[in-house]
Amino acid sequence: MMILARSLPPGLVNLALSRILTLSSIVFVFAAVVCAQAPVIDAASVNYGTSRLTISGSNFGTGSSPTVSLGTVAMVVQSYSATSVVAAFPSGSPLSSFAPGSYLLTAQFQVPGRSPTFASETFDVTLGTAGPQGPAGATGSQGPTGATGSRGPAGATGSQGPQGSIGPSTVYYSAQKVYPVSEVVFTSNGYAPATSDFTLIAKLQLPDGSYLIQGVASMTNLSSNVLNGQCVLLINENPYSIAWTGYFTLPPYGDGGDTGVFNILGTAYAGMGQWTAGVGGAEAELKCIADSVSQVQASAITATLTGSLIAQ
Repeated sequence: MMILARSLPPGLVNLALSRILTLSSIVFVFAAVVCAQAPVIDAASVNYGTSRLTISGSNFGTGSSPTVSLGTVAMVVQSYSATSVVAAFPSGSPLSSFAPGSYLLTAQFQVPGRSPTFASETFDVTLGTAGPQGPAGATGSQGPTGATGSRGPAGATGSQGPQGSIGPSTVYYSAQKVYPVSEVVFTSNGYAPATSDFTLIAKLQLPDGSYLIQGVASMTNLSSNVLNGQCVLLINENPYSIAWTGYFTLPPYGDGGDTGVFNILGTAYAGMGQWTAGVGGAEAELKCIADSVSQVQASAITATLTGSLIAQ
């Protein structure tokens, strides 16, 4: 079989090349649109001296000026780039008119080469800071004891019901209170305080069982000296029978860091050396000691009843 080849006229060749180049341009533009990245806000900070809000991030674009709002207030953009925007608080809503709290920052950017061209990004901004904690107030006097009510008649004994299935874990919790901590002198040769030297700051009555016990104490140094202290969890007044913090220090009052929160975690169960089973449960105690004037603002014991404790 013979195939006859015929050359194309110059006009048709130019038209074919033109269409190929046009198709290549369309593919290139489409790829550029797809590759443009969305704007991302990494941080936002307020300068209280200049009343300016600075937004930092990436891919902000270099098109028209972005729009910025904080809460419901539209900000006045002072300058912008692909990685930063500086905006001022408007005269009608100055920085001083904002109450301390968290506000939603919304910014809309024009990113050339991206579809859609405009893209929005949000960020949480916190205004204002918390002031220092005030001094603890004096402990009020105890109120009078109310009269004892008359005892009601005993009810009839009901029949014993069937044994129920094992329920979920039970949590016992002591209410938080405020206690001044007694001062005890620590000697230089490593004096170990006796149980009677500690101040009781929380206690909890527990029936027989196996427990995961946690004690929490928030202590403040009220003196002008460095405080040395220690907190312990006890069962039936046996020293160090559950856990203790070891010695800790707190800076003088007002120096910053004069308040510390101390957590103690341990286990206890009926039948251990300090807890004889079958005698009516036990008493868990949280006690603290200090060598300077101090106070525990909040203290609590939490005991979670478990099915069993396995030592490994």
